[in-house]
Amino acid sequence: MRTGQRDRRRLADYFGRLRETGRTVVWVPDGLWRADLARREAERLGVVAAVDPFEDPVPPGGVAYLRLKALGGRPRFSEGMLLDLADAVEQMGDTECFAVFESPRAFREARRLAALLGEGPEVSTASVSDEAEQMG
Repeated sequence: MRTGQRDRRRLADYFGRLRETGRTVVWVPDGLWRADLARREAERLGVVAAVDPFEDPVPPGGVAYLRLKALGGRPRFSEGMLLDLADAVEQMGDTECFAVFESPRAFREARRLAALLGEGPEVSTASVSDEAEQMG
């Protein structure tokens, strides 16, 4: 999807139909969409823009959708990164926050983040079983 007027109209029509369901709509902008442009467009369209909080600021609002990709120089999320992420999530206050990890260790990283936020069992990254990762 490009950022031109025609594609913006198509996007607005599509998201408009989805919003009619009463559900929260999350958009994962990519390609030519710069973060600042996507954030403004998402606000205009009444949808939530997914962001990687290590790359771009999380837009304010009642819902945050964090899409964390382990790519290139960041093949995984270190303990320090997860601690920074947990701090950032706690700073969001009452914002409902969803975090999606795209990495070979996604299950382990998600469980560790939940534990750091006090929403899961206390688990260190070293003690999490690889069983779930082997299943996927």
